Amino acid sequence: MYLNTLICLEENVAGYGKSSKSPSGHITIMSPGIIKCYVQNLRNLPKEYTVYLISKSQNKAVRLGNINAQDTSKQTTWKVDLENLQGTGIKGKDIDCVAIVVEGESIGKTDTVLIGYAKDKYLVTSMLENALPKKQTKPQVTKPTKLEEDYEPCGCGCEGGVKPGMNKPAVPGEGPGPVIIPKPDANKPGINKPAMPGEGPCPVIIPTPDMNKPAMPGEGPGPVIIPTPDMNKPAMPGEGPGPVIIPTPDMNKPAMPGEGPGPV
Repeated sequence: MYLNTLICLEENVAGYGKSSKSPSGHITIMSPGIIKCYVQNLRNLPKEYTVYLISKSQNKAVRLGNINAQDTSKQTTWKVDLENLQGTGIKGKDIDCVAIVVEGESIGKTDTVLIGYAKDKYLVTSMLENALPKKQTKPQVTKPTKLEEDYEPCGCGCEGGVKPGMNKPAVPGEGPGPVIIPKPDANKPGINKPAMPGEGPCPVIIPTPDMNKPAMPGEGPGPVIIPTPDMNKPAMPGEGPGPVIIPTPDMNKPAMPGEGPGPV
């Protein structure tokens, strides 16, 4: 299909003309895939002017590219695929409007400097807004909390982690350290062997009492001695006879003459 479309451009926003002249131009779309843009009387800007192709039937605008007003030739040429303009799926035959704009961050800050229609005029604001480059916002970096800063992976592949300070002594000023209960050491002094001087307390040794050793003065009470009653002494009033004490014979002591047991 042969295509040769000519769209004339007229000033849409004042203030971009050079001196007292109004800017103007035209766009030519032709086979086999050539688009030419010619402009004049546009004043130089720090930024470039951008060309948009618009289709009313497709309700879409295509961002074609930039033109430089400082170029002495005043003409910019693009090679395009008329069956798929800039990869949007719009065909060259569908284009019925062209706009040259100064892009801003939003459609409200974008000026449509020149515009032209192949047939009737229509509103192009919404289509231009959708075609404007989207400003890439930097992802907001949030400062990690103290708990997140202290997180360390446990290294076992799970989602858990080890929090510093749980298994290591606290640094002065950070907080109390954990209570650590040491495991008993079988070879440690004071557990299974006498402590060396300066290593710790010795075990408490309870001596076995000697039952046959008389108590030393000041060590404790002596044995209780029951006096032998005098059998020939008359009893005092109220005293009565004392108890009869039968001494325990010593089985290992030889009997002395005259000492043998008397009759019961």
